[in-house]
Amino acid sequence: MSDPARSVRSTRFLVPFINLGHLLDHLVMLVFPTVVIALGREWNRPYSEMLPLALGGFIAFGAFAIPAGWLADHWSRYRMMAVFFFGIAPARHGRSPRG
Repeated sequence: MSDPARSVRSTRFLVPFINLGHLLDHLVMLVFPTVVIALGREWNRPYSEMLPLALGGFIAFGAFAIPAGWLADHWSRYRMMAVFFFGIAPARHGRSPRG
C-alpha cells in the first residue's frame, strides 16, 4: 500500500516546480512574437505582416501539450518536469544540449 502522508509530501514538493515551469513556459512562448518584432525591423516589414511567422511556434506549443500530458500520466510527472527544466535552460539561451 502507498503511504498517503508521503504522497502529500511529494505533492507539496512538486507544486512549486510545476508553478515555476508554467511561468517559464509562458515566458518562453513570448519569444516568438519578440523575434517577429526584431525580424520586422531587420527586414523593414510591418509587424502585421511578420506576426504569421510566429504562428507555427504557437501551433507546435499547443499540439505537443497533449502528448506531453499523456506522457506525464503514463511515465512520470517528476521525470517530465526534469526533462522540461533541463530542456528549457539551453533553449532559453539559444543552444541545443549538444552544442
